[in-house]
Amino acid sequence: MAKRTPIFRPCPNCGEEYKYKLSSGKIYEICEVCRADPCEVCGEKKPKERVRFKTCSEACQTIKKRARWNIEYINRIQADPDLNKRQYEKTKKSEEKVQKRRVYDRARSLSRRTNTEYLTKERERQSKRYAEQKEDIRIQREERLNAMTPAEKLELENRDRTKRAEWWAKNKERMYELRKQKEQEKRHNMSEEQLAEYLKNRREQGRINAAKRRQQRRLREMMGDINKVLEKAQNDK
Repeated sequence: MAKRTPIFRPCPNCGEEYKYKLSSGKIYEICEVCRADPCEVCGEKKPKERVRFKTCSEACQTIKKRARWNIEYINRIQADPDLNKRQYEKTKKSEEKVQKRRVYDRARSLSRRTNTEYLTKERERQSKRYAEQKEDIRIQREERLNAMTPAEKLELENRDRTKRAEWWAKNKERMYELRKQKEQEKRHNMSEEQLAEYLKNRREQGRINAAKRRQQRRLREMMGDINKVLEKAQNDK
């Protein structure tokens, strides 16, 4: 037996074409939009995309939800008059607990900053982690720098230099004290020959670092000149 084909016709109410007779043989005298009940909130006719909903729009749906929540809230208050009082006490205890935790965390952070043993272990942990991921970190840095323009590189360098200067100004005294303490402990455990070799290496490293700083300063000056040339060329266009 061949499958029946649905029959379409214009709706006698709105003129919209709809399935008048389905393949099952069922007949609808009017379209789905006209058959649908009006919106429960505003009483307006629902659009075609919301005929299966009880409201005509998201706004009416929100109003309906709020009305239902208000009714549920009233019922809860009638059943339990002390509900709000208990909720307030619960929220207050939770806030007090959070505040105590913040005070504890602040005190722990402050104690860790002055705990030499903790700082030593933390530096060792970070050094170990960096050694394990050194190659991946280097590749990521190179990829990020290669994707930058000269102006962006200069801006990044200036921003990093400003952050380092601010951090150093804030922690200078503490770092001097830690370095001094570490240097004294290191020299105390050395023999005379080891101390002489250590001082010699430090002087050599100092000269190397000074040469690197001069090279970096020249590079910054060169990048600044390049940036000025690029800006001038852009303005000329």
